[in-house]
Amino acid sequence: KEEVDVGSSGGAVFDEGTRLLGMVSQQESKDPQSVRVVNVTALLEAMTRWGVEPNLLVSPASQLFLHLDDPQRIKSLLSSASVDQRGPRGQTPLMLAAQRGLVPTMQLLLGAGASKDLQDEEGDTALFSAGRAAHVDAVTLLLEAGANPNHRSKSGVTPLIATADGLPFNRNRAVVIDLLLRRGADPNAAAQYERTALMSAARAENVEVLPADVRTDVVERLLAGGADPRRRYVRAGHDQDGYTAVHWTAQSGFMETLQVLLRNRADVDARDKRGMTPLMLVAAARPFYDHSNTGDKSCWAGPDLGSLKAKLLLDAGANTAVRSNTGDTARDLALKRDANTPGAERCKKCMADLLAGAKC
Repeated sequence: KEEVDVGSSGGAVFDEGTRLLGMVSQQESKDPQSVRVVNVTALLEAMTRWGVEPNLLVSPASQLFLHLDDPQRIKSLLSSASVDQRGPRGQTPLMLAAQRGLVPTMQLLLGAGASKDLQDEEGDTALFSAGRAAHVDAVTLLLEAGANPNHRSKSGVTPLIATADGLPFNRNRAVVIDLLLRRGADPNAAAQYERTALMSAARAENVEVLPADVRTDVVERLLAGGADPRRRYVRAGHDQDGYTAVHWTAQSGFMETLQVLLRNRADVDARDKRGMTPLMLVAAARPFYDHSNTGDKSCWAGPDLGSLKAKLLLDAGANTAVRSNTGDTARDLALKRDANTPGAERCKKCMADLLAGAKC
């Protein structure tokens, strides 16, 4: 092999038959299969003369991760690389193919013996990857191959929770939730701090806008599958300690989600560790988010999202006389709000009037 100047990149050079052509290194070597590295352009020119493809600078094992969208290439590489080759963060080709929804490649990898429940560094499996991205066909394939729908990651997350944590604007998410539940996923499995899939789905407003016709799909599927809206989040020392799904929705969820939860055994007067009820949460502060533009954010022509949620809770029987651990009622908390703009002042008055039984 001729000596070539190619910079500081390192690695081995293989030909199409995975035969080692030489080592790309920074040091000169007397080994006839070594090259000296100083200039990348020179190496590429030399490789052209040798008839070697530039992407063969990495080993066949590493190439598995570079050609996941090419099943035929993957098939040829598997003759000299492990089907469960580990990549960054301990991920396997199957995990990355599942993340991208590359079903033909997944079928090839599974047929070659890929482990369907192998875990990455976080304890996630391929089913987590497919679920988070809401790839219906990929999830279906893994479940049919026997992937465990109740596997737990190192933080206690299950594929169901991972799917609920995923991108909420993906319309396939509810379908994936349904698939997992039908395959035996535990609807009340809890991750770290006793967080359930329902809690994650209940606070979707703080992530992204959803079309009105799909805002409650995931929550409804979870409730139909047996999810308990009275389960509590447990995290000592945090404001959310003791939250139920209704607390999460009152604080940062959709109006429609709140309606669904209140129709499904949710405790309208549940109190967190601070003694705060969902009504107190919406009374104490203006909404964190209203991406869906449900209310009038400045209360010019009507109530804002927080006041609309308060009315829903009041109509469901929320008790206005309940006091928090600091002795405040919901109306007391509304009157203590900071109001540094005219709009904030109008919304503060709107909330206080509603809690006093008057119209906003």
